[in-house]
Amino acid sequence: MLARRFPIKRLNGIPIIKTISVATNGSVVTYQLCPWRYRQLPNEGLLLVRIAQTPSAGAGSAAFTVSLETHATPQTGSTGTPVIDGVGENITSNKVVTGNVLLMYFNKCDGIFQVLNSVE
Repeated sequence: MLARRFPIKRLNGIPIIKTISVATNGSVVTYQLCPWRYRQLPNEGLLLVRIAQTPSAGAGSAAFTVSLETHATPQTGSTGTPVIDGVGENITSNKVVTGNVLLMYFNKCDGIFQVLNSVE
């Protein structure tokens, strides 16, 4: 039923999901993915994430880290799952711009979102 109401577009078999909102909490910029589309993905694989929002003014500096939220109703104060780069360091918000498409490895069981393409 979810697949008909919330279809996932694919590019050569890789799912594409667009962010639906952005929030800034302290020094973390959190982009939210549609939880119903995220639930349809396998437990592990590749994902193309299209950044569709711009964070609030001042949140585009290197002092802010980037995370993804996948729950419809996150816990109060939740900042989602941090997005890491190829060497395991947190991605900063100055590297993520509206319109970017990020190729990510994800693992739902371990809570991993790792960017594979260079965003610099």
